[in-house]
Amino acid sequence: MVKLLVLIIASILIGIAMYKPPLIVNFVESVVGQIRSLALKHTYPKYFHNDPSDYHALPFEDVLKDTVAILDKTASKWTLWSTYKNEKRPTYVLLINNYDPNKPSLIYHHGAGSTKPIRDFNIIYGEDFTNNYNIFIVHAQYHTTKNEYLNKSVDSFLHHQQTFAGSVLAYEEIIKYHRSLSKSPIIATGSSMGGIVSSLHAFYFGSADIYFPLVAYPNVGEIFLGNAYKTALADWDGKKSNESYLNSFTIKNIDPYLSKKVYPILGSEDKIVPFVKSYEFWDKNGFTVKAFPYGHFTSGVARNEIRTYIREKLVEIRQ
Repeated sequence: MVKLLVLIIASILIGIAMYKPPLIVNFVESVVGQIRSLALKHTYPKYFHNDPSDYHALPFEDVLKDTVAILDKTASKWTLWSTYKNEKRPTYVLLINNYDPNKPSLIYHHGAGSTKPIRDFNIIYGEDFTNNYNIFIVHAQYHTTKNEYLNKSVDSFLHHQQTFAGSVLAYEEIIKYHRSLSKSPIIATGSSMGGIVSSLHAFYFGSADIYFPLVAYPNVGEIFLGNAYKTALADWDGKKSNESYLNSFTIKNIDPYLSKKVYPILGSEDKIVPFVKSYEFWDKNGFTVKAFPYGHFTSGVARNEIRTYIREKLVEIRQ
């Protein structure tokens, strides 16, 4: 019932966003946030409940490096089997339209916990992009049902890292496929968790032509140990004081050339992925930030502006 109420309010929010009154939009989102916190408080099992109290989180870079990926393809769906320490986990790639090498391609990734990635893509990009781009949607490990997500994706921090690693490697497989068939540009994007995945791919591979991380920055530990997830985590206080969680997704070296191809888009009222920390990360590393006066729903609320911004940047890189 709570989830249904959140979806109804979110739909109302997107509807009134046609008129773009930030005060109203942000008020409604704050109500949704309170309902979300209540829902997380009564959600079991808790995130990272399998981690022992003395757990030391591994650097994500090491998990990514030591993950071996094998790709199985069909015409409409790929399965990327990623293996880390003898554990094999599936990440899916959904092919939304027939591939046309004369068109640019776009990779999209949904937010954390979402079980409907095509719906999420349509809210932000929709037919406007489906008609003009080859669309690849990455569906993260164990995001088919809420129960699966809680018991196989966020049951431990390592599994959460493996989920991100699988998605990052899926981006790379899509890009290699596109490069083998086309000279057209390829865009890497995603919202929230998907924005994190696209930014991680930029930092560790950087092989797409242009990136648009939406309402995101790459410090997963800091985000999930933030106040927005306080009621969701097992032993939030203990994990919050464990620096290995907070430092596990640290980006050690950022190539300056990435500032010419990664364009983060944020919401200045975002509380889930806190705007101040997000902006500070991107800004201090030389990236141009596009910010809208909304919260974490910025991707849906400002979708028309985001689409226009992406087209403008594509024109720039083609000149």
